[in-house]
Amino acid sequence: MTNNNSIRVVVIDDHAQFRASLISVLVESPGIEIVGEGSNGREAERIVRDNQPDVVLLDDNIPVLNGEETVKRIKQISKCRILMLTISQREEDLMGAIRSGADGYILKNSDPKEFNNAIKRVISGK
Repeated sequence: MTNNNSIRVVVIDDHAQFRASLISVLVESPGIEIVGEGSNGREAERIVRDNQPDVVLLDDNIPVLNGEETVKRIKQISKCRILMLTISQREEDLMGAIRSGADGYILKNSDPKEFNNAIKRVISGK
């Protein structure tokens, strides 16, 4: 985290409306600073490299590189935590995200407050 104790967050999702909505919720959350956003796996790599976030919220189904491949690449260049954003409640999909190196996952249809809670939980190692 930065010196001002804000959690630096990057949001990667190819659905612009969802991404904008999530960002608007997070910017209102105390202690969270949005430092980047993107829509595909290649952008995610560049944004993480350039901004060194604490947490990446990463759609599991993004173009260019899929979510699992993007997680692996981000983990090679950063020690940030990764929360997968998903619409799937299938256990095999969720476990695939964890196997690829994601630190957690959250369903996209979760209550807005849950995103803030999930970020704080993952940054604390839970």
